[in-house]
Amino acid sequence: MSFCPGWFRPWCEAHSLNADRPDRWPETARAAFMAEKIAAFKRHWAWLSTLGQPALIRQQSGREELIRQVRRDLDDALSPCPEYGPHDHVRSWPLRRIAGSTDQSEPWDEITIEDALAYVEAHPGTERLAVRTVKCLVWLTREFAVQRTKRIMSGSAA
Repeated sequence: MSFCPGWFRPWCEAHSLNADRPDRWPETARAAFMAEKIAAFKRHWAWLSTLGQPALIRQQSGREELIRQVRRDLDDALSPCPEYGPHDHVRSWPLRRIAGSTDQSEPWDEITIEDALAYVEAHPGTERLAVRTVKCLVWLTREFAVQRTKRIMSGSAA
């Protein structure tokens, strides 16, 4: 996973970029992000130098520890722009896709907009969710209701 600093999401919002899909950013935005990471590295170590932190580390832990910390921070600053945002490890989870097929529709794509609106009306607090998220919730609710009904009908209700 590529390094994503704590200021990643606010920076994306300030530049009107989708923090969850950096793979869709224009090349200029990716370059700007990399430049900002390097600038943040420089600001961070300039601030630490002002505080006398490098001298303190050198005194207490030794020269090697200071070099290790600077190299780790520099490696983070020079690491490539993330492909899928701060949670790209989630994208590697197995999905319901057949190997090599990306044109398969998801079951919640069949949920109508009317059903999604009815769900939002019945569940306060969901009005700010994306339509796709609401459709997923409707599908999950229906799917679990079907599974529960099947268990009740078979006499194994829990």
